[in-house]
Amino acid sequence: MIPNKIVLNADTFNERIFGMMAEYQIPMSEALLWDFESFGFTTIHIYDKFGMKGVENRFRTYLLRNGLVGGNADFYTDIFLGRENDRVLRRVKDAESEDQSSGTTQGGNEGT
Repeated sequence: MIPNKIVLNADTFNERIFGMMAEYQIPMSEALLWDFESFGFTTIHIYDKFGMKGVENRFRTYLLRNGLVGGNADFYTDIFLGRENDRVLRRVKDAESEDQSSGTTQGGNEGT
């Protein structure tokens, strides 16, 4: 369980989430779920007992304990709950190849 004080800061949290995304090639929502549940929370049990509002409340408490408040907490909460599009990491090389195959460039001066 999470102690009653902030144990980490937002930078540590971000490094942990993005590190999982990169290492396991998973989307942000999955990294957030893994991390959330690693603190002893079981999302399905929270949902069964308290519904989505309970899941959101527990998740926001988890974010607070990890040093995230305000807009940052809203950003992660919306992704975790599926209210916003998920995020994935792409290698720069892969992104450039994809842009070239779709006819776009990084320069933004197409057709000029």
